[in-house]
Amino acid sequence: MENAVKAVVVYHSQFGHTEKLANAIAEGAREVEGTTVQVVSVRDASHEDLLEADVIFWGSPNHFGNMSVAMKRFVDGTVVLFAEGKLAGKVGSVFSCSEALHGDQEYALWSLLIPMLQHGMVVVGLDPREPANDKFGYHFGVGASSLGREADERPDTEELAVARAMGRRAASVAKELTRGRERP
Repeated sequence: MENAVKAVVVYHSQFGHTEKLANAIAEGAREVEGTTVQVVSVRDASHEDLLEADVIFWGSPNHFGNMSVAMKRFVDGTVVLFAEGKLAGKVGSVFSCSEALHGDQEYALWSLLIPMLQHGMVVVGLDPREPANDKFGYHFGVGASSLGREADERPDTEELAVARAMGRRAASVAKELTRGRERP
């Protein structure tokens, strides 16, 4: 298919909240025509998943303002890809969940973004005109909080809408970049 985009959503989730965001991001990305999405837990993710993708999403629960140890282990393992510039030019986007209302989510998101930037990836944030961006849309990633909600209400519908918007946006940018590479 012309301008087909492959996306991979790699996430770590302890209680299922980050996994719900991962699936919402995948739903949004699939709304972009020609986009296929693989959602994979960090424990099952491989470098091959990243190499085959045009757009990469990394998500993690917030641990003291950082990504989780499991996600950090995976991201640190990509140093072998860094040495050869294997992820350079790929689109990247990030997401995180915390218990607290803000819970240093900005720092957790940046802890995921910095390796993407070092890889030379094209980091995509939320469109500032996106209405869903009004709640926990940090412009540079998606954040969600589980504060004061029942387990089945985490993340809430607004936070899932932000995640879908991020999926659409990143897949759309990847499609445009792919289209540009195919031009003579």
